[in-house]
Amino acid sequence: MGKRKNVSAEKTEQEVSGFAEKIEHKYKNISILKTALTHSSYSNEMKSKGVKSECNERLEFLGDSVLSLITSEYIYSKLKDYKERMLEAEKNNLGILRRELVMLHEELQTIFDNIDDKNNELAHIFIQGTTPVQIAAIKRFIAVRKQDVSLKQIEIVHKEDEIAKQLELVIEIQQEVASLEKLEEGQLEEYRAAELKETELFIDEFITNADFRKQNA
Repeated sequence: MGKRKNVSAEKTEQEVSGFAEKIEHKYKNISILKTALTHSSYSNEMKSKGVKSECNERLEFLGDSVLSLITSEYIYSKLKDYKERMLEAEKNNLGILRRELVMLHEELQTIFDNIDDKNNELAHIFIQGTTPVQIAAIKRFIAVRKQDVSLKQIEIVHKEDEIAKQLELVIEIQQEVASLEKLEEGQLEEYRAAELKETELFIDEFITNADFRKQNA
């Protein structure tokens, strides 16, 4: 009976070694590959025959942890990069709006300067003497420029509203980036801890389980 066990184990080792050669990968511990390729049903069958066999369920859990870690890092990295690019773009838009506001204020000041110049001109021609037509023309110009003041002030109010909304958007994206950084840090630490724990348990089992090592020697 014991001879059968050794022949079966030897055959399995040869099959696993042959598989490793086919995929052209050199394993430091071929028994781990054997475990990875052993389904629980086969393991239970071997155990029923008195042959100790480890199935791949624990390695599957470990692999899931590693894949979750890699996937999480990738997703968080891509999402964070996307949000950071969006933040940079929205900051640039905010800068453009602020420059436009400055230009509107400069244009408004130019209109005020025009009105002041015409008022000074009107005062001067009153002193020097002029015709009613010339006075009427200057007054019409001043009236038109005052209307321009009102229109420009409305533009400024609208631009200030745009800036306020854009600023809220920038702050919102900044908060999202900060949240992603915290979430990424916490999530990755959690996965790393789970992976480390499972790895330690797995390694400990292979080191301390002398019977299993002898069976696969």
